[in-house]
Amino acid sequence: MHRKSLPVAEVHVEFTSFLDEITPRRQLIQEIGERVIKTVQQEKQSIAAQRQRRRTWIGQLNSEINELVRMRAQNLITNEEFIQQKNRLVSQRLALESQAHQTTDLARVQADLEQIIEPLSELQTTWKALKPPLRSRFDRLILPGGFLTGRIRTADLGLLFNSFRASATGLSTEVALTWIPPNPIISEIHEFREVICAPEAL
Repeated sequence: MHRKSLPVAEVHVEFTSFLDEITPRRQLIQEIGERVIKTVQQEKQSIAAQRQRRRTWIGQLNSEINELVRMRAQNLITNEEFIQQKNRLVSQRLALESQAHQTTDLARVQADLEQIIEPLSELQTTWKALKPPLRSRFDRLILPGGFLTGRIRTADLGLLFNSFRASATGLSTEVALTWIPPNPIISEIHEFREVICAPEAL
């Protein structure tokens, strides 16, 4: 069976019309951005507290190891007991040391947001100015699963544009972001910036 392909121009008309419908207001992008920044700041505070607790635990483990060395030097424990207990404490210390969290670069997130506000508030203009394959990457960020011709309004939006839609339909920006883990949406913001600001973009 041969399927009739649709003219590229017809698909572009449908897509650009859809872009006009989902283009967020500049103020909405700023509000979502502020919420993302707030989430990053809260995450950094939580990580700082966890890091301090780990330092305390590691210090306690080091003290216990030093005490073991003293006890062994005074023949208060056997060599076998010393090795067994030291291995246990060292394993615990290594486990704590390996739990270092990667912190989000707050300055980079702020810079990314500043650079995408204007382009995303002029979505069709930005899309038309992009060159392939950057335009294809841009399309996938907006509609990760693509769309069926004639049914584009039922397609799933990416995280960032889903949050724009949720906020625009009456939810607060805070509620709109409660279901989104911070790291994926931050990654998406960064990729939008990479596409829009790439030297070969325009």
